Amino acid sequence: MKKLLWAVTCTALLAFAAVTAAQEGSEPSAAEVTQNVQKFYQDIQDYQSNFTQVYTDVAAGEETRSGGKVFFKKPGKMRWDYYEVKDGKTLVTKVLVSDGKEFNIYEAAYAQYYRQCLGDSQLPSAISFLMGTGDLAKEFDTKLVPTKEAGTLGLELTPKKSSGKYKKIQFHVDAKTNAVTRTTVHDPYGNTNVITFKKADINKKLPDSGFNFPAPKGARILGGGKELKCE
Repeated sequence: MKKLLWAVTCTALLAFAAVTAAQEGSEPSAAEVTQNVQKFYQDIQDYQSNFTQVYTDVAAGEETRSGGKVFFKKPGKMRWDYYEVKDGKTLVTKVLVSDGKEFNIYEAAYAQYYRQCLGDSQLPSAISFLMGTGDLAKEFDTKLVPTKEAGTLGLELTPKKSSGKYKKIQFHVDAKTNAVTRTTVHDPYGNTNVITFKKADINKKLPDSGFNFPAPKGARILGGGKELKCE
């Protein structure tokens, strides 16, 4: 009973300290923001959100805009549906999906479906932690950076082990919920990939069936092909 009372008292004191700090306008450290973000995604079971994506190719001077809806569910399940409105109809142009074992990509424009094992996909921790895996503090050096949006905190993540795919990642973090509202990936060539999440919902008991997306009829299967087996 004494241990329980002590634990409750400590929790109350910590909560009071957090509220007091917020009232005084103090800003949390980069380590605290990182920990809070990690905890937010560790504590939820599933997540879904609309998203917009802007990829900037510096060399070509071009921007590519897209968007759709994203779904995550533990353990390791993920789905990105890219939409395009054409002639008043909403069409799915691309699907990135993982059932926790396989990671598959379908591109409607090319009628092709690429299969590989999730363990071989080399997803960056900045994405994998959204699925309940990965450790931000362990794999990234972090620091706070300013943002222009009220109520958000900026967190910059630099991989402790150099990656040829990205140089650094920036998060916009909701200061109240600790959810990531925007990610910006900077690659080694100066290109950026910005994904903004809007109208997010959590813990809606997403069905596992939504993360099974077999190759559509007529699609050319690439990668591991029909014989792919993932553990």
